[in-house]
Amino acid sequence: MPPPAAPVAAPAPYTYPVFLAQVVRAVIESMSGTTVPVAPAPPPAAPITLVSSDNITLLVRTVKNMRELGCEAFLGEQDAEITGRWLRKVESVMTQMRVPEDWQVSCATQLLSDGAQTWWEVIQSRRTTGICTWGEFRKQF
Repeated sequence: MPPPAAPVAAPAPYTYPVFLAQVVRAVIESMSGTTVPVAPAPPPAAPITLVSSDNITLLVRTVKNMRELGCEAFLGEQDAEITGRWLRKVESVMTQMRVPEDWQVSCATQLLSDGAQTWWEVIQSRRTTGICTWGEFRKQF
C-alpha cells in the first residue's frame, strides 16, 4: 500500500501587501511601544477596505489577552473532545472579555496553527460571500 499523499497547502488568504504591511507595523509597534515609519504604498488596483493600524493593534492585544486567560493554539487535532474543549474555552474567554461579534472570528483564527491554519485558509479561499460570522465559523469548525 503506497503512503498517503502529502497535503497540498492552500494559497495564503492575505494577498494585499498593504494589509500585510499594516499588520507587521502594528505588531512591531505594540511590541516595542514605538512608532515605525512606513513608506507610502501604491494605491490598490481595486477598492479595498483596509483595517486601521489602531484596530490591528487592538486585535493583537485582544488575542494576547485571550492567551493569558488560557486560550491555546489549536493545531487541528481530529479528536472531537479536544476540538470541543478548545472551542468552548475560546467562546468562554471571548464572552468574558466581551469581544465584539465582528471580531470573534478574527480572534479565534489567530489561535489556529499547523493543520488548523491550513484548514482555515482553504475555507477562506472557497468563500463566495463577505465576512464569516461566528455562527458560520462554528458550523464549519
